[in-house]
Amino acid sequence: MVAVTAAEVVGSAGQVVGVDLSESMLAAASKKAEKLHLHNVTFIEQDVEDLQLEKAQSDCVSCSSAMVFLEDIPTTLQKCHSWLKEGSSLHFNTPQAPAMPLTEIFYKLVALHLGVDIEDAASPIHNATQTQRLLLLAGFSDVHITETQEIMPFPKCTAAAFAERMWLSILKAPFTPLESFASQNQIADLQLAFLQQASRMAEDWVGTVRACFQPVAAQLTFSRRATGDKIARMTCKTKLVLLAWLVETPGSLCS
Repeated sequence: MVAVTAAEVVGSAGQVVGVDLSESMLAAASKKAEKLHLHNVTFIEQDVEDLQLEKAQSDCVSCSSAMVFLEDIPTTLQKCHSWLKEGSSLHFNTPQAPAMPLTEIFYKLVALHLGVDIEDAASPIHNATQTQRLLLLAGFSDVHITETQEIMPFPKCTAAAFAERMWLSILKAPFTPLESFASQNQIADLQLAFLQQASRMAEDWVGTVRACFQPVAAQLTFSRRATGDKIARMTCKTKLVLLAWLVETPGSLCS
């Protein structure tokens, strides 16, 4: 959990704020912080796009795998820039479009059967060039982008079960609100077509270790380097959707 890890890193000399829409995620993070006897982290249940923080008061903003869930990514990047002190840094990672495994099949089926074009959630920051452009427009400079392929083992299940799992994930995703433009019968027909095609594609993955994201899943990391002392980079290893701010970063973090 990024906020808890950040609180451990900055120690008593720093303060961390973790923001999440999920009450259960925040409860788990709070429980872990309490277990570690951390008193320098505060958790807020709120949509980060509605969050108000003091301007130019934060040393670092970190977002782990959450950018694609934001409704207005350019505006959020501008807000992040306004929260940071001069020379501080923003760090986040995001997949290239499509944002989830097998979603390309889903988008094509929705267009074919319902005549609706769904924009992939990752499209505003779908590659390094586009993301760098948005960061520069938001006011960031000295942008560093690293692309890495995310390799993962195929889960221990059948191709059909994996396709079903992905269908349920798509239904829960905030950027695919099927019920807003499709009837229950249309959704049922769409589900049947998706499961048939997705199962056939997933057959090639059974028993393998491969990148499940289509095309290659790239985790892009961005930072605005400090002009004087440099802020240490924290590696986000979780999929927890939250933003964490490091405030009053102690000198031990700098290199």
